Amino acid sequence: MNPLYPHAFYVQFDEDWELLRLLRNATADGMTRHQKEISRVEQQYYRNTTKKRHWIFKVQDVTLARSITVGWCSLDDKGSYDEFSYGVSPFARGNGYGKHIIEYLKSGHRPLRGEVWAWNDASRHIMKKAGFVEGEKFHNQFPLGVIIPVEWKPE
Repeated sequence: MNPLYPHAFYVQFDEDWELLRLLRNATADGMTRHQKEISRVEQQYYRNTTKKRHWIFKVQDVTLARSITVGWCSLDDKGSYDEFSYGVSPFARGNGYGKHIIEYLKSGHRPLRGEVWAWNDASRHIMKKAGFVEGEKFHNQFPLGVIIPVEWKPE
């Protein structure tokens, strides 16, 4: 593993799902749609009913001789495009991991669509830099504010 570049691991085993739950809770500081901590029961229900695909991103810490989890992403097949969400662990922000996660998502060679809270300047910047285009702002059922859909189409 390159120590600077995060590597994606597909979420499939029980321990992966628990790590995903912990990551989603850690990145829920206004960056995601849920406002409360996700319980194990809620995660189990989600696991049994979702068709989304999920990945966890890790980097190799050579000084500690172990891998460190830095973020997650999910993809939802919407037919002609994939809708995505992602998060970067609070301790790992500012190190370029969000950019790497977005690049990983773009490697799927399908059009992508995501939503970003209007005030999440860091994520908006990462996505614009990666070639996404902001759409019109719109209100939705989530009380935290306004989100902006963004789209990217493969060349």
